[in-house]
Amino acid sequence: MRHELAFSGGSSRTDSYAAVSPEGEVSWFGRSIVILGPTDRLDLEELARSVWPGTPPLLIVNVGYPQTTEQRAGVRAAMRLATKRGFCFEAQLAWSMDEALDVVSPFDEVLRCLSERVP
Repeated sequence: MRHELAFSGGSSRTDSYAAVSPEGEVSWFGRSIVILGPTDRLDLEELARSVWPGTPPLLIVNVGYPQTTEQRAGVRAAMRLATKRGFCFEAQLAWSMDEALDVVSPFDEVLRCLSERVP
């Protein structure tokens, strides 16, 4: 029912679409993005310092299929953080790094929230 209301397009009003200034586009369309490669691990402490309620939505893009244990753990940890702190969260799967980079727009901020690997 919610989806029908949100996407029905039954309104004939034309004043519901407003122009957005370039300054407003960053906050309106921008996202915080973390790209996790197959061997990357999410640094949850760094992520917690980077996002909070009122920041742009968080998008985690996992590169490669099947997802690695580290990628699944990163998505679960980010989801728990989003639920606890009350910010928007989404996760996507990209087959390649090129496909992951295609998701990024000029209005997005790519966060560097990866754990350093110990040799």
